[in-house]
Amino acid sequence: MAKSTTFAELLEILDFELDQKKEVPDTAEADRFRSLPRTEAPRVINDCLKSLVKSNDSDYKEEIILHFYDSSDEHFPLRDGEYFYIDINECVNGKIFTIPKPIKELRAYILPDSYSEDTQTSGRWELFKDSSVCGGYIYSPSKDKIFNYDGWVAGYEMRVQAVLYPTDLKNSIDPIEVKTVTINADDTIDVELDSALAVERGDIVTFTDFDPDVYDGTYRVLYVSGVDLVLDPITAAPAGAITTEGDASFVADNQIIGIDDAFVRLLTLEIKKTAYSRKNKPMDTYEYIELTRERLPEWLREKGRVSTIGTLNYSGASFGRKR
Repeated sequence: MAKSTTFAELLEILDFELDQKKEVPDTAEADRFRSLPRTEAPRVINDCLKSLVKSNDSDYKEEIILHFYDSSDEHFPLRDGEYFYIDINECVNGKIFTIPKPIKELRAYILPDSYSEDTQTSGRWELFKDSSVCGGYIYSPSKDKIFNYDGWVAGYEMRVQAVLYPTDLKNSIDPIEVKTVTINADDTIDVELDSALAVERGDIVTFTDFDPDVYDGTYRVLYVSGVDLVLDPITAAPAGAITTEGDASFVADNQIIGIDDAFVRLLTLEIKKTAYSRKNKPMDTYEYIELTRERLPEWLREKGRVSTIGTLNYSGASFGRKR
């Protein structure tokens, strides 16, 4: 689906829609009088997006491969193509796997030992059953947990049908001084910061003011533990000795809003309704009618851009006819 609207662009739209544009620079004091304060914008947008996913998750269903790994030995991004990386230190306790965000729901999986290809596309699909009908080795004892009789170990992979929430948005984080940088053999870097940066695996961190400036640029977060990070270069090309350590920050503007561009107007109206309710202010009648009678019904009918048809073949006598 076409998802290209950035966080900065959506904030501009919301400033206009909520009449929040100012002739003078905004201050923290001015933010108090906004219908949607900038400090609260990510939380409200995230909540509205999740609500829309719950009402119609057809655009958020995917086939992905869960790859389990041990972060004390190796590091991976949260997502790379169809691979979704699960740190067993965070999500596994014995034989129980707790489903992490942003996965909303796991619906089915390729049965182990039923495929012969590395991509697992040749196997048999099996629904996740609860413990009352768990006739196999893998079942779901509760809503967010999966039991595997063989356990979940580093290197284990499973192709699943999943519903994924959009990645949570967050506000920009002020620069924090970088203390040390070590380049690893696989071209990732180990970083120690002066204080913790509130980022998660999968976030994009920006380096600035380094000498040499080849260290300046963006990096994907592979691992976070307090002030220690492991980063994978994206636009930066770190090399050579550092003369001056710079800063690390999180820049919010280019985060992509997790909804098809065709439904940004729907999301805007949902956010507007939520923002006005915070101020005990009614939504404009025409916009409320647009939301409830046009935009929401259109969203609920949305089934994606590829139509699929499934068939079942039966043999036997036709209706009303004997063999």
